[in-house]
Amino acid sequence: MKLSHGEVLDRLTVLQIKRIMATDPGKLEFINEQLRDPEFAVTDSLLSELAILNTLIFLAVDEIAIEPDLEKCGTLGKRIQALNLKRSTCKNALNTGDGYQDIKI
Repeated sequence: MKLSHGEVLDRLTVLQIKRIMATDPGKLEFINEQLRDPEFAVTDSLLSELAILNTLIFLAVDEIAIEPDLEKCGTLGKRIQALNLKRSTCKNALNTGDGYQDIKI
């Protein structure tokens, strides 16, 4: 049975929390085994990629806030725009469950 995208995301986050909190080696191995399910692999990869993209965007926005050089601000603005396009692609892949090939960051 194919799970809805929301269900996959919910199960993935629950398993990630359980993995952090697990103290019993047997339970930890069982959780890790569940996380190796191919259904989670693409989603986990996309979530990781989304976190990286958001981090890069936040860092660039913070840099613009303290950068006195307007030319460099323009370059940073273009970088933010490109990162946001990649972020949109990643979010669409999560929404549709299609997955996609690696985004070059």
